[in-house]
Order: sequence, then C-alpha cells, then structure tokens
Amino acid sequence: MPEPPPPARFATARFTAGGVARGAVLAWPLLLSTGAGGLAMGAACRQAGMSLPLATLFSAGVYSGTAQALALQLWSAVPPLLAILLAAGAVNLRYLVMGARLATLYPGLPWRRMLPGLAIYGDATWLIAAGEAERGRPDAGILFGASAVTVVGWVGGTIIGFGAAFSLAGAWAAAAAFIPLGFIVAYIPDQWRGRGTALPWAASAAVALLALPFLAAHWAMLAGGAAGTAVAVLRDDG
Repeated sequence: MPEPPPPARFATARFTAGGVARGAVLAWPLLLSTGAGGLAMGAACRQAGMSLPLATLFSAGVYSGTAQALALQLWSAVPPLLAILLAAGAVNLRYLVMGARLATLYPGLPWRRMLPGLAIYGDATWLIAAGEAERGRPDAGILFGASAVTVVGWVGGTIIGFGAAFSLAGAWAAAAAFIPLGFIVAYIPDQWRGRGTALPWAASAAVALLALPFLAAHWAMLAGGAAGTAVAVLRDDG
C-alpha cells in the first residue's frame, strides 16, 4: 500500500516566478498605504533640506519608516551618522526574530534565493509570506513579490511627496497610519492554527506588555516576539 503524501506544511521550499506574482497580488492594498506614508516622508525630507536624489536614495536604501523618521529627527548640516545608525538598528532589531522564523519556514532554500526578499521585506509582507508558508506554500517568491510592491509605493510616494511638497495632516494622517495596521489585523485569522497557537501568542503579548513600562516600545515588541518564538520552538520540539 503506497504511503500517504506528506502534510502540506512540509512542502519543499522554493522560489518561483509564480510566487512573485502571487505575492504582488496579495500585497497590492499595501501599495496605497506605503504610498501614503511615502508622500509624508518625501515632504519631511524636503523640509529637512535634502535634495530629491538624496531623498530617493534615503527611502530606497533605508526603506524603514520608523528608522527614517528617527534619522530625520537627528538630521543636521553634519548628520551624526553613528547616532543615526544605532537608532535605526535599535528600532529594527525585531527583524532578527522575524528572520529566524523565516529560516524555519523555508528550510534548505539556498541563501541566494532568499536574499532578494530578505533585503526588502517588512512587517506586513513578512506576515503574508509566513501565512502562505504555513498553508503549504513555502515559496520565497511570495515574500519578494509582496515586498516589491511596498518598495514601489514607499519610494514612489517619497518622490511624489518631495516634488509636490505634500504633507499628511488631520484625518489623512490618521487614515494613512491605520491602513497598514488594519491590513495586519485582518490577516491575523489566517495565522490561527487552533488552540496550539494561543500559547505563543499569549506569551508574546504578556512579555511585551510587561516590558513596556520599562523599555521603549520597539524593545518591548522585540522582547515579546522573542518570547513567542521561543515558546513556539519549545512546543514544537516537545
């Protein structure tokens, strides 16, 4: 009697053009939210005295709204590069945890196939790719395709916002801030895998909330993510 096929979640990790296309389709709403954020970033870069080429390179090279906002706060005629690098690194330490999770979702996939997506992914596109992998589609092309959409929105929005001296204020600012959060919240049900999911989520939330009075928000988020990942790994090993 032939053996049954392996569970879908053990599908072979790969990088395909079809995955790139699927990721782009899944992430197209993020084009609007990242574009709106890019408009504000472009206007802020102009106000900081940057040139358009520098602002474009800034958004394309750093590609992190939080890190860029911190850098602009420290910007001056002679920018304190070390302080900017340290601040940007601190607010993005969560990617260590997220990257470790991706390594478990794409086992055996060569680095050269992972690097395109790793270079440009963000919170929402990580969530898309992780959800697809958990459902039996461990295609790193999804991570890259979804992330490429957000890069286009962010950099394109920066260019337009700089040229038009555009700024978001009032209701527009609130809407732009809510869109990516709303997208992530809407995607959470797809990550639910039954009661076994509750313990890592609860551990992550509890540690983050307990750390928040003592640590900056990004450090508390990192601590919560690390705790949830550790619980999930220990649970799976057990």
